[in-house]
Amino acid sequence: MSEKVITPAYFLNQLMNKYQLDSNSLAKALGITPAAARLLTLGKTAITTLMALRLGKLFGYSPIYWISLQYTKEIFEISNDKKLMKSLNDISKAQKPRTPAKSKKEGKAKISAKPKVKAKTTKRASLSEKRKKAGKAPGARQAKRSRKAR
Repeated sequence: MSEKVITPAYFLNQLMNKYQLDSNSLAKALGITPAAARLLTLGKTAITTLMALRLGKLFGYSPIYWISLQYTKEIFEISNDKKLMKSLNDISKAQKPRTPAKSKKEGKAKISAKPKVKAKTTKRASLSEKRKKAGKAPGARQAKRSRKAR
């Protein structure tokens, strides 16, 4: 891979410049030690899930974005490791097991052998039908009782 990758440290430094933060103020905002904040800004420590949550809350970027930056950086570094990439060449892609092909006659026989079942239908009485049975007009509403009658 010859493309360049935006590292979490680079992106963090860009945001720190934008918001005019130094390592100490970043540490205070994130609730971490100044030494840990300095390691983050230098790219000497990885972005953990908890740190991604903290950075996401502080700067308004999704924690998934921070984790994605971290994993992209790691994959880029690993893919440039020639010794590791050589060992990966020995791994072959998994193959699905082959199943014997079925003839057309077998497929048709199975389809036609299914029993035919009729769906049960139940009729529900509508509200107007219920009112007719009760002797009320279909659109009529029940009269409200006055408080005095109670």
